Amino acid sequence: MTTKNTQYIGICGWKNSGKTTLINQLIPLFLAKGKTVGVIKHTHHSVSLDKPQTDSYLYREHGASTSLLVTDKGWAMAHTASKTPSLEQMIALMKEQIILIEGFKQEPHPKIEVYADNQDREIGALSWPSVVAVTSENRPSLLPPHIPWYERQNLNNLVALIEEKAFKINS
Repeated sequence: MTTKNTQYIGICGWKNSGKTTLINQLIPLFLAKGKTVGVIKHTHHSVSLDKPQTDSYLYREHGASTSLLVTDKGWAMAHTASKTPSLEQMIALMKEQIILIEGFKQEPHPKIEVYADNQDREIGALSWPSVVAVTSENRPSLLPPHIPWYERQNLNNLVALIEEKAFKINS
């Protein structure tokens, strides 16, 4: 379902590093450029995709693997899976021009690491695959010079980086 010229890039980092905040700041900047934006978020936490005793919940409880809920304002799909779907499977469901991916930090797609200055953690870019840059308030002292650093407040530079480094699907 991906459209011609879809681009995707990961936004990764340790817990509470500011990943969601950054994504929420980037979305309106891409919209202002006339791009459609989608987000894929991976979590290790158990979440309920539906409310018990609703029709859509009961359909899945009785064996339907997928339930679509459709309204005048949008739609939602709940799917029961025996294992976590691949990132590629999730991207294939998207039709937006820009897809921002939160999580999936061990996957090989290009990523920007959000590093919080107050975190006492290693820089993920040293061990996570395909990190193309690190963004933080101040340049981390342990960041090797070969890994590009972007100031966290300079969102326009981050948009330009994403447009340059995001993986392109030309289907």
